[in-house]
Amino acid sequence: MYEQPSYPVVKSSPTLDDCIKSMRLFREGLQVGGITGASWAYGYIFGRPVRFATANTVSVMGFTFATFYVVQNARFRLKGLSPNANEVAQFGIQSPAVKPIGSNPTLDRYPTANLPENEIDWMSYKK
Repeated sequence: MYEQPSYPVVKSSPTLDDCIKSMRLFREGLQVGGITGASWAYGYIFGRPVRFATANTVSVMGFTFATFYVVQNARFRLKGLSPNANEVAQFGIQSPAVKPIGSNPTLDRYPTANLPENEIDWMSYKK
């Protein structure tokens, strides 16, 4: 992502562990529970003739979606792309001396290939 952050940057390249540690348990726990429960109900309502099997399968898909959604929101807050007053109070602001991954967009978008120095002799190649 190559957006400029609108809020203070807590961590420019957060890991999954950082995102999990910064989750807001009440709000995001309700989101995960609500999306999972709603997807179970959807699977039950439209899952004839095997309602419970369909409902359970759809609830697993809903839980997966909810988890990705919550981690994405936590990542945006840590990178300064969403309001993050709680994270700044908890973890502080990133030092400006730290260069984030992706600080050179030209090289990150168009990496150079590592080619051999000598030409490969494909005629002498044997299996």
